[in-house]
Amino acid sequence: MVKIKRFSTTAISLMLALALVMVPQLAAAGEATVPQTSPPPMMVQPMAVFDGYTYLQSSDVTITMQSNLNLYVASVTNAKSSVSNIGGNIQLQEWSGTSWINLVPSHTYSAKNVTSANGNTSKTVRSGYYYRAKVTHTITHNGITETVTEYSDTVLAH
Repeated sequence: MVKIKRFSTTAISLMLALALVMVPQLAAAGEATVPQTSPPPMMVQPMAVFDGYTYLQSSDVTITMQSNLNLYVASVTNAKSSVSNIGGNIQLQEWSGTSWINLVPSHTYSAKNVTSANGNTSKTVRSGYYYRAKVTHTITHNGITETVTEYSDTVLAH
């Protein structure tokens, strides 16, 4: 009987210590960002593989919320073969509650006589607002210009 009491007291003390250590982490995890607008409409994006184009092959755009409200966007434009000019224009957009608003400045990236080009940009944004990237991919080769627009996922800034 004495062993059970000691075990129970020790177990309760350990559980209490663990609970006290976990309270700050649980409180932080429970703090959710309150959206400042209604969410934007859901958008279904097909994979960015371009059938029917002479030079455009594929693309990718990723958007990441980093620390201190820093939004980071990375994009790549791929060609089927080496082309004269390849690149893109990254336009960050903020949801107003009714429409997407372009943030300035946009960021342009390009390369010459290669099969792919990469670009990235970052911007400090406002907490509680929704953001996405609109990327216009462009290839010019042999007098032909091909352009396609792609959108990233939407993120809520926090």
